[in-house]
Amino acid sequence: MEPLIQARKVSFSYASENRPKQVLQDVSFTINRGEMVAIQGPSGSGKSTLFYLLGGMLAGASGSIRILNTELAGLNDSELALFRNRHIGFVFQQFHLLARANVLQNILLPTSYPVETAQVTPADHARARDLTKKLGIHDLAESLPNQLSGGQQQRVAIARALMRDVDLILADEPTGSLDSQSAAQVMDVLKELGRSGKTVVIITHDHEIARQCQRILEFKDGKIQNAETSPQLTENVTPAPSTNPPLWGNNRTKLALRSLPTVFGNIWRNKLKSMLTMVGISIGTASVLSMLSLGEFTKRRMLEGYESLGVNKIRLTGYRNWRLSADELRKSPAIFQSFQMATDVKSITEIFPEIAQISPFIVSWGSKASYGGKQVTEDIFLEGTNPSYFTITSGKLRSGEFFDQHHVDRRDRVCVVGPDVPKMLQIRPDDAPGIFINITARDGKGAFPCKMIGVLESQRSEEQWYKPNLRVVMPYTTVQTTGNIWDSQIRSLAIGLARGADVAATGAKIVNYFEGVYGKSGEFNVDQNSKLVSEMKRFLTLFTWLLASVAFLTLAVGGVGIHNMMLVAVSDRLKEIGLRKALGATAASIRVLFLAEAITLCGTAGLIGMVAGYGVCQGAIYMASKLMKGVEYEWVFNPWAFAISGIAIVTVGILSGLMPALKAESLTVIDALRSE
Repeated sequence: MEPLIQARKVSFSYASENRPKQVLQDVSFTINRGEMVAIQGPSGSGKSTLFYLLGGMLAGASGSIRILNTELAGLNDSELALFRNRHIGFVFQQFHLLARANVLQNILLPTSYPVETAQVTPADHARARDLTKKLGIHDLAESLPNQLSGGQQQRVAIARALMRDVDLILADEPTGSLDSQSAAQVMDVLKELGRSGKTVVIITHDHEIARQCQRILEFKDGKIQNAETSPQLTENVTPAPSTNPPLWGNNRTKLALRSLPTVFGNIWRNKLKSMLTMVGISIGTASVLSMLSLGEFTKRRMLEGYESLGVNKIRLTGYRNWRLSADELRKSPAIFQSFQMATDVKSITEIFPEIAQISPFIVSWGSKASYGGKQVTEDIFLEGTNPSYFTITSGKLRSGEFFDQHHVDRRDRVCVVGPDVPKMLQIRPDDAPGIFINITARDGKGAFPCKMIGVLESQRSEEQWYKPNLRVVMPYTTVQTTGNIWDSQIRSLAIGLARGADVAATGAKIVNYFEGVYGKSGEFNVDQNSKLVSEMKRFLTLFTWLLASVAFLTLAVGGVGIHNMMLVAVSDRLKEIGLRKALGATAASIRVLFLAEAITLCGTAGLIGMVAGYGVCQGAIYMASKLMKGVEYEWVFNPWAFAISGIAIVTVGILSGLMPALKAESLTVIDALRSE
């Protein structure tokens, strides 16, 4: 007869506090294909240890165990899992059925492993149905284990063992938990399997059960005591080449995808606990998304408000660096005297798309204005600009109009004045447009008439030295023809930036540009408005992230909840883990299973939270538009908020499931199955 199991000089010891405890001592036997053999002995004789060794669920034995000419000691964990799944069926005393899976799902369980290669087909379902008919449980296919008697549950376990049409059936005390009638029915099934050509090995302490087998191997104190050890051992058997398909367990993506049906099934079977755990993740994700979105919306609106006040402008000044020595001056690429409209201004408008408008700004103080024998009692500011200056500075007219580009090109002597100028000259603001006033430069020379064409609204200035209501604004080309050489040079530019431009960064880039063109021969600076906007942006960004950090804490708390639930799940599902490993689940698939459950829980809860967070964000904006003046409702979509929320969800899922997954993976089959 062809040998199916060959054990030679098998010894095994358990570690103990003082010294190793010998359980098996030089055990040798052969079991042929088609035999029904009982391994009998009292408690502690080593028969259960042999059961786990024959099933490839326990490592560390010396000697040799060959099944189907395959040396079990030569297989790694994944190969052992695949070997068990393809060639060995297990029938346990405690049945080990999944409590929340029905009869048919329990029978089909071996077809799901190893996850790396398994594919459950319609043929598998048909075979499972056929097995229920053969074992007399076809009318219980949709029932749960707790609805079955002990004998019926054991028949389900036998059907599960036969699902892969394996070569070897290992039964550990299959009748130990049954009444005599159920035990007889189970033995009838096992004997029928033996007659059909299956090799059946029964671990039992019951003499009546053992006598129904073809052969008995009686153990005592870790040794075989009787002479029925049977056929001669085959020496020097060359292991047959493995026909097992290779595993691709290193491909974690495919492994995770194949685990999804089991993951969803586990979550659904524990749906109430899962839903309660997901609440924390949903709230945390909703908080993160809404805080980031609302923070960004608030920041944008506040900056727009500042821009409407004119802080989205840059005042660039440039002066000749008189501290340079002659040698240093010669090393400069060009000598700076003042800004040139044809070169400097044209260049930066082409280089920097952030610039929306630009105007030269020539200013001198100490000038006088008079009309009809009346004179402005304070010094006025004489300014030379182009028409864009009024838009850049958010200037508004009280009466009249601004000068235009034609006035600049013709160097017309027209002016727009601050409201205090006509007031001191005793001219009504509405009557001022069209009246000529006399302007006298600060040195008392160069007096000339100027036609007022507009009067500005009253303005305030943060700079104490500057009085915007006592100014006379003229085309800069006109100022260049009427003032002295020093006052006619353009040493300042007013620059208006496009909406959303980074004021501080743009100002720094323009300064760097001119320093590159003129070297150290010029000194270039921007005013404080750009720094104000920069600091405001920094503050608002910090405030947004402070709000988000509180939301992240909520998300972290939800992650801790998932983590704790998964740890409890490992403890609650020890026997399930042991069963899955016994039926062919690899360590990698167990790890991915628990990790995928955590990620799926977090992902599902996170998606719900993202939808809820987006709704909260839009609702808050809508309420603000109804309760606050100047706030208009708009749809806000912040891709960064969604991206950060998504990354946070995946991160929390991985971190919350990693430790439980590693704990589940590290469990041995025997420890898991023996757990209480």
